[in-house]
Amino acid sequence: MVFVYLGAKTDQTRLEFLWHVLYKKGVSQSDVEKAVEVVFKDKNDGAEEEKSIINLSKKSMDHLYVQASKQWFKGENVSKETRKSRIIRWLRYRGFDWNVISTIVNKLDRQEHNPP
Repeated sequence: MVFVYLGAKTDQTRLEFLWHVLYKKGVSQSDVEKAVEVVFKDKNDGAEEEKSIINLSKKSMDHLYVQASKQWFKGENVSKETRKSRIIRWLRYRGFDWNVISTIVNKLDRQEHNPP
């Protein structure tokens, strides 16, 4: 999974950053386009999906949630506030904006209160 700089103010800036990083690493333009497709776009019956506030595909958010869950449950022996601050720092360090972070933290918090 490629973590993408999401602190940029526009989608275009994010895409340019992603393209630049991958190009510097020697990734072809067609592979960059495929990566953008996977990370930022959902394929739901060919219909155009409404633009969400987080601008990540469901697949990308699900993957991020799984990774964040692993981090979340590493801190089971500390207070809830400490766990929240750790996961927020972990996500910020990886470049995710507050919309993504709050979505993940809220989902983790709900899961803790209502385990499957």
